[in-house]
Amino acid sequence: MLQDEELLSMFLEYDRAIQNYTRFDDWYLWVQMHKGTVSMPVFQSLEAFWPGLQSLLGNLDSAVRTFQNYYSVWRQFGGLPEFYSIPQGYTVEREGYPLRPGVTPQTQGRKTHTHDSGHNGAVLVLTLPLRHEVAALRR
Repeated sequence: MLQDEELLSMFLEYDRAIQNYTRFDDWYLWVQMHKGTVSMPVFQSLEAFWPGLQSLLGNLDSAVRTFQNYYSVWRQFGGLPEFYSIPQGYTVEREGYPLRPGVTPQTQGRKTHTHDSGHNGAVLVLTLPLRHEVAALRR
């Protein structure tokens, strides 16, 4: 946490609440702020950074399990949908931006911190679309 013990302490307190109230079977659901009850059982593509952050904190087992959930969605749809209904196993129609590269950096980050080569193919598959988009933007 930027070498700042106070920031790390604050984040660890938030992480305890996240683990206690939003985590269900290694998915992180939307919950009601005051009651902690599930308000929407969805995964959104913006959450794809989470396993990488878990790895940085040393929560490697949890990071791998969460990554497996997110990667299963990627395999099902050939990319991460903006919103995915966990109980129903299909996408939720909402306005959004489909080119979210969040899984790519966290996959590489997890691999770097764990030295886990089990998802080399995932890193390649996940980075190819991003590489093509960056190349197209440079033209």
